[in-house]
Amino acid sequence: MAKDRACDEVPRAQRTVRTVEVVEVVLGDCPSILIAERLRFRGKIRTFAQQVKVRDSTLSKRLAHLSKGERIKVIVETEFYQQGYETFLVDFSSLTEREQQEDR
Repeated sequence: MAKDRACDEVPRAQRTVRTVEVVEVVLGDCPSILIAERLRFRGKIRTFAQQVKVRDSTLSKRLAHLSKGERIKVIVETEFYQQGYETFLVDFSSLTEREQQEDR
């Protein structure tokens, strides 16, 4: 998708903050995190999963300390282009004790 964009194309970016569950952390040359969240869709609770790329090397090192199933708060930036979009992890944090209780 994004590989087809023109070199001079300026993306439109949108940031969102969400509480998600860690499904998998992928480290290496192209680090990413697979996250899931439960949302109401057409009257039913559904689980939606998304793989988010990680650009920042410091951030990818922090990802190594996450556990599968851990609930975290993420800031995700989506860059929209004429021919698609790319999504990147901007930051994440563990939930506070209060947030964990409210999340249940």
